[in-house]
Amino acid sequence: MRKIKKLYHLSLDRERPLTYRVFSLAEIFCIFMSSITIVGLFVIVMLKCAGVAIPNYITISLPFFLSGAVGYLTNFIAVKMLFEPYERSDKHWIRYVTMGFWKQGMIPANKNKIGEQMAEEISTRLLTPESISKEICALASAKIGDPALIERFSTEINNIILENENKIIEFLLPKIEDSILTTVDKVISIENIKNFWDEVLESWIQQDTNREKVSLAIVALLKNKTPQLTKIAKEFLIEKINSWQLAVIIKNTLSVDLAESLADFINWKEIEISISKKLADKKIQSQIKEEILKTAESIRKWMDSEEAKGQINNFLITSKAYIEQFLHSYIQNEVPVMINKVLNSKELIKWFKANAMPSMQKKLTTWLESDGCKMILENFSIKERILAAIDKQDVREFQNMIDNVASEHLGTIQVLGYVLGLLFGSILFLC
Repeated sequence: MRKIKKLYHLSLDRERPLTYRVFSLAEIFCIFMSSITIVGLFVIVMLKCAGVAIPNYITISLPFFLSGAVGYLTNFIAVKMLFEPYERSDKHWIRYVTMGFWKQGMIPANKNKIGEQMAEEISTRLLTPESISKEICALASAKIGDPALIERFSTEINNIILENENKIIEFLLPKIEDSILTTVDKVISIENIKNFWDEVLESWIQQDTNREKVSLAIVALLKNKTPQLTKIAKEFLIEKINSWQLAVIIKNTLSVDLAESLADFINWKEIEISISKKLADKKIQSQIKEEILKTAESIRKWMDSEEAKGQINNFLITSKAYIEQFLHSYIQNEVPVMINKVLNSKELIKWFKANAMPSMQKKLTTWLESDGCKMILENFSIKERILAAIDKQDVREFQNMIDNVASEHLGTIQVLGYVLGLLFGSILFLC
């Protein structure tokens, strides 16, 4: 009844061709006529066995319709035998009809062999791995330069970056800090200080023009400080005189401050001017230049001494601790803001489109043309995929698919069986 109902709905489907709908109705007719004929045959046999007389028109027409029913049912059973029984079973009606010889449908019984044959034919004649890999590579190469794809890819990359901004910052901060602190630890060392002195400062001081600049700078500084130097000299003189015993006696007996009197007697302004003039003397400047060179040599020798090693180490430890503390605070507070600005900037997207994408396109195209096709060819097995697909394919689903696609032709075969049966029945009747 389910098949009849399905055929009836198909016959009413106006979207299908007229011949399809006609054959659906014809198959319904064949089913009814075949069923009535078979049932009628059993009834007649039973009546004859009971001694009941059968009218001549029935006995004459029965072989005629029986031939049609046999033709239809034979083709119907043959089509069913393609798929059923789905599994080896002793309870299927086809097993009884064939007296136990037909244990499983042709397709499910030979499913693996059919799959192997199909896989072999398709992979060697229709869809070879070489042609598929070339098509995939060609399609990928053509699509890589598509502006719409580039725009979409860039947008997706930007969205991914923004969605994971905090994770990116959390990931980068320790690495940035560790990298900077490691560099600082390597750079700030006694050996590097000595190398810097030998390679930069010493060669710079050795040049006469540089020492000239330093000496002139010292002279200019001393000239600017001449009033302070004169004041210091005056204070030193007063302090020195006051330390004399004679000055104390004079102050106690004569009430005269000898130190102040002598200090006031001296023309300190004239001394100040004299010092400035003396500093302008070329000989003084030459002496300063020589002292600069000697001082540099003394400092370098001191740096190699055991005394300097401990002091420099203490200085480096203190300096590194201060720098590390400063960098840690700076990185934690400022670097996240900088990364945030970079990740949210339009310049990053522009850079990605202008630089990263063309580079990726070029490298991907080169890879596809060389190793990409080989990799696809090595990993894309048409044969194995077809075998796996057929192995997973349920025979019932496959039969339904065949029915949906070729039910018109299968129905035609069955109707044709009925028509041919009627034809041969007519020939027998006439003979």
